[in-house]
Amino acid sequence: MSARVINAVEFPGNPVEYLDVGGIGSSAQSTPAFWLWLGIELDPGNGQAIPHGRQLSVWQLPPPAPPNFDVLLGMDFLSLFELVLNDRTCTFTQN
Repeated sequence: MSARVINAVEFPGNPVEYLDVGGIGSSAQSTPAFWLWLGIELDPGNGQAIPHGRQLSVWQLPPPAPPNFDVLLGMDFLSLFELVLNDRTCTFTQN
């Protein structure tokens, strides 16, 4: 998550750890990690949305963070869903 999102979300407490994270061609930087329940409400079509997700370790993107991204989702989260990408639309369904 970007620092902007980290500051906007009320995390329950301090970081649980600091991780050394680096991108391709950059040196690793220490960045805070938090535990957060991350989910998406799925609509089964009956008007009652069902939350689906899991507790994950969320890391703050180290600077310089990509300017047009606030959240990068990993396979640990994406594997919970079946995704359909159609042009600029992404549809999540329960896996």
